[in-house]
Amino acid sequence: MFNEKTIEEVKSANRKASSDATSTAFYNNPRIRGLFYQVALVAGLLYFFVTVIGNTLDNMEATGIKTGFAFLDAAAGYDVLMSLISFESTDTYARIFVVGFLNTILVSVIGIFFCHAIWLYFRRRLFLTQLAYPKACSCLRRDLSQYPVIATSVLLVLCGPFIAT
Repeated sequence: MFNEKTIEEVKSANRKASSDATSTAFYNNPRIRGLFYQVALVAGLLYFFVTVIGNTLDNMEATGIKTGFAFLDAAAGYDVLMSLISFESTDTYARIFVVGFLNTILVSVIGIFFCHAIWLYFRRRLFLTQLAYPKACSCLRRDLSQYPVIATSVLLVLCGPFIAT
């Protein structure tokens, strides 16, 4: 039923198959083909970014737009309604950047505080409800574990613009 081969016949067949594999064309070799595609992708991306950046710089130069961070030393010319440090319209853009950063930190801290306050309130209500209805509330404990993340996102999105201005 089965064709029985000797060990020598199997070894010679394997040698012949391996010698055929090494004599195949280079473009059929998966390692060389993969390397080629990677080099082609990197070269294409490099060409794309060099072209886009060069075109952007040429257009900016043609329209008279300056690049760099020299504008940070110029006067801002506008006021900020709320700031943690003193700020006037004659201060620089660098100072207004610091004011905006500190306002962002303030909004984040306030949002995190209220988020955890709301989370603690709902955890307490859940605990009291579980005492009365333990089986009905077993799934809620699992769902409220992500509540601080959700509440922080909602508070920052809804209240952030009002607190910062």
